[in-house]
Amino acid sequence: MTSHLELFDKIEQVFSAELGNAMPSDVFRERKLVVSDDGKRVTEFTSNSGALAEAVLGVDFPREAGPVLLEHYAPLHALKAIAASSQILLRPVSNYLHQDEFKTFAIDHHLDGYLAVDDNCRAVFEDLTDNLFFLSLTKPGNQNELDLWKGFANEGKGACLQLSLTPEPACDVRAMSYQHSKTAFRRINDELAKIGMTYIPWTLSRICAFYLPQTYSYEEEIRLLIKRHEGGINNAISDVRSEAWPVQIGVSGSPVLDPWCGIELVGIRSGPRCTPDAVRAAIKGTTFEDTPIT
Repeated sequence: MTSHLELFDKIEQVFSAELGNAMPSDVFRERKLVVSDDGKRVTEFTSNSGALAEAVLGVDFPREAGPVLLEHYAPLHALKAIAASSQILLRPVSNYLHQDEFKTFAIDHHLDGYLAVDDNCRAVFEDLTDNLFFLSLTKPGNQNELDLWKGFANEGKGACLQLSLTPEPACDVRAMSYQHSKTAFRRINDELAKIGMTYIPWTLSRICAFYLPQTYSYEEEIRLLIKRHEGGINNAISDVRSEAWPVQIGVSGSPVLDPWCGIELVGIRSGPRCTPDAVRAAIKGTTFEDTPIT
């Protein structure tokens, strides 16, 4: 029968083989993990602030440190609404389940609990996605820009907002991973399965929203994501489309102290079928009317 110390040694070997020097040095030395009573699950103590989870998930879903310049493609009517309100709206992941949001990650990583169906024939992950709000962004110089203009900015008649983001700890700004080879998280759990165990990292429900089928890889998406916690702060509003989570935007050089993510509008690019004058008209009379337009 394997002793407790021998079990931890085996678990450490699995993580060390995958993470190498990226593994937090004190996780195993100070026994900051806990094994469930049935010996089947390993999790991190809450006092460790998810250091191991960040190391594991950061391999495939790297977190962006701020300030970082990112771009958001939008039709002119959306730009006009953003400028008038000084807010940008994050939409729930549940609006996009038809694109296999969340479900793809759950299937590929054998997260059967998320796929379970309740008495109303609604999968567990569907309820979770109601509480995950996101904004799609990409880094400047995307090789597939014409597709982005076509898909997100009214066939090129819209604009591209150049945004400087400074994420707060309460949000996630991460690069998306697209379905291809196994993630580090999957490889670790495949090895742990050989000793009858599975690893459940912190932030797992959020990370599921950073994974899409390979079909969408051309977007090279960076996603800003906020999770609404039960009993926690709920800034969500409702409009004719769905719920949305507003985040304040400031002008360049005058950041707004939003508790979720600091965002500054530093420039706007007009689409290939748009003009700078049309963009200028959309932001006229707003806080952003002096924003550089190209």
